[in-house]
Amino acid sequence: MAEVSALDQTISARRRQTRSSIYRYLYEAGVPCSKQQIAAALGLSLPTVYQNLTELAAAGGRMTGVKTEAGPIPADCVILATGGLSYPATGSTGDGYRLAAALGHTIVEPVGSLVPLVEKGHDCAKMQGLALKNIAVRLVNAKGKTVYEDFGELLFTHFGLSGPVILSASAHMARGEDGYTVRIDLKPALDEKTLDARILRDFSAAQNRDFENSLSALLPRSMIPVVIARSGIDPLQKVNSITKQQRRALLETIKCFSVPIACKAPVEDAIVTSGGVKVSEVNAKTMESKRVQGLYFAGELLDVDAYTGGFNLQIAWATGRLAGLSAAAKEFSSPEDAT
Repeated sequence: MAEVSALDQTISARRRQTRSSIYRYLYEAGVPCSKQQIAAALGLSLPTVYQNLTELAAAGGRMTGVKTEAGPIPADCVILATGGLSYPATGSTGDGYRLAAALGHTIVEPVGSLVPLVEKGHDCAKMQGLALKNIAVRLVNAKGKTVYEDFGELLFTHFGLSGPVILSASAHMARGEDGYTVRIDLKPALDEKTLDARILRDFSAAQNRDFENSLSALLPRSMIPVVIARSGIDPLQKVNSITKQQRRALLETIKCFSVPIACKAPVEDAIVTSGGVKVSEVNAKTMESKRVQGLYFAGELLDVDAYTGGFNLQIAWATGRLAGLSAAAKEFSSPEDAT
């Protein structure tokens, strides 16, 4: 039984992967493609493509059903709740965008939101796995304007930055805009005067040591080499010979540890997708399409997203419940259905 179960899981995983590759190809193509073109581009058989392409059926501005690999299913009401592009392992393939677009809906380009950030350079990789608590973060755009700031936790990864404050910061990055920098205050509870006094106390206790051996009480071990390099102070310089100007350089590095951002991590790594079915084309009171009667939308498929902390789950639950109630009410609104 275990072997059968494992085989079933493998087959299911392959089917999900195939379906995901088909829908991603359609989305990235940006233009209508024939099933023959899809099969040729992805090296799949034509029957495989047919089996994995679900289509919605509508006529005269009304839903008539769904076309599936098992055949057509007639329906007066259809609820699309296929999710976005994030977390593909859960089955999110982006197929809902294609289905909605095929019936005339506008799709706001889906991108990752609440997503880790990829750094320019390699400093974060040197501190991979280091989690910092009680730090202050500012996200600054190319013009030097602070577009987001917060206090909390972050994580250095092999590619850049992650953690709660970073995920929230990513939601404030404008589409198609580059040149962002994350500025981290490693000691936000200390103003510059207090921090300088703290550094002086640490230096006083380590006067005859090399500079690189004097920071263990001030900074995490994996961060010390990076901070030293940025301060411009020779790691082997004796603490008792460090000048006021050098101490100032160290202080500025600690109070403003900058990480230039290359880009957001891929949408597959995002907690939620930003973009989707344009909300002005959906009746907010019922979740019904304004373009096709009997078509309803719910969840991440819509161009609605929010901060982490359960807000996106609430959006999914609320729109899903409303869509379900509205579709049910429509189904039983006629006298013959009510009986």
